Amino acid sequence: MSMSTLAEKSRVEPPPKPENTFRDVISVQAIVVTLTVGLLAYIQQEPVFAPKVEVGFLLLVLGPLSGLWRISRAVNRTSAGDVYLYTSAVRQYARQMFLVSLLLVGGVSVFYWAHLLPGQDPAATATAEPNA
Repeated sequence: MSMSTLAEKSRVEPPPKPENTFRDVISVQAIVVTLTVGLLAYIQQEPVFAPKVEVGFLLLVLGPLSGLWRISRAVNRTSAGDVYLYTSAVRQYARQMFLVSLLLVGGVSVFYWAHLLPGQDPAATATAEPNA
């Protein structure tokens, strides 16, 4: 082997050790829950359906949801191949929390659209719409 080949091999970084913590997943999940609770608190004050609220909420939640998805798929490309950044247990938990978060956000959205959330009065919304 030539001297340059040995120098190149010595510069190759070892693959990262997978994280054995659930802290990242729990932090991102907490953001999803906090945003959902924030939406519910807003609905208590302003129970009338407004598309801008729903769109804003969905845009806010997309960040944490994509974070959960990325944790479950995160890899580091090395010369030896792809190495997952998290252990399989953390990745599995991130996938589960992604699905739970999706159901939570979807459920709140459907109930919001149907005016079935606490503080929303379907009869009041029907009478508030102008007939003229």
